[in-house]
Amino acid sequence: MASVRRTLIPWLAFAGILVAWGIFSSLPLDWSAWQPATCIPACYCEAIQPGAVAQPVNAWSSLAFALAGLLVLARNPGASTFSRKAGYRITFGVALVVIGLGCAFYHASLTFAGQFFDVMGIYLVISFAALFALARPGWLPEGAFPPVYLATNLMLAGALLWLPGVRREVFATLVVITLALEAWSLRRSPRPASYFMGAMVTLAVGFMLWILDTDGLLCNPNSIFQGEAAWHILGALAAWLLYCYYAADGSSQERKSVSNGQP
Repeated sequence: MASVRRTLIPWLAFAGILVAWGIFSSLPLDWSAWQPATCIPACYCEAIQPGAVAQPVNAWSSLAFALAGLLVLARNPGASTFSRKAGYRITFGVALVVIGLGCAFYHASLTFAGQFFDVMGIYLVISFAALFALARPGWLPEGAFPPVYLATNLMLAGALLWLPGVRREVFATLVVITLALEAWSLRRSPRPASYFMGAMVTLAVGFMLWILDTDGLLCNPNSIFQGEAAWHILGALAAWLLYCYYAADGSSQERKSVSNGQP
């Protein structure tokens, strides 16, 4: 029964988010008094609509991140370091929910506030991945992870407020750092990396579609098929695969210990 509840709760919570977003979308809101996002007047391919949600397809698809986060939060803690220590799983799941809601708000309002919460959610996830790559092999002590994670994201938030024009370069730099740290970690302590490779390939495909969308190379403003929306869905899938990679780590280590005759 407990496993059934654990399975149902994230889906029921996500259904609640969808209902709430549907109600929000019907409100007669006007964002013109808010500071606009830095992408104005050309924010991605999707045509800007009047009302509460400027880009409906991009906004609704953003909620895929929230679903991924809810599924992570509902998972039964396993044997891996990610599941057991320092609230890693909860931090990662909450960060994904923040991305989903922040990104949806961004595409609804196309405001600077929405842009901040959208990108900040992404920073929360990618900085987690970089720091966890340091924490898993013990290079970053468990007790140091929370303050370092907090300090890192406070600095990223400051850069996002005062230097918003470099947000994509900052994200790309964090991705490169994360990949380098994870590759080094895998080299020192080999683990099954199929989930990690799947996450990276999925993320790369989504990023290519995002580039095609932002550059107008794959663009039909009034279509339900948007490169930005595909980026959201594939990004959420990549995040789930990354979770599977983290969660499987302990199981693989446990199997290795048993095969070596260790208790």
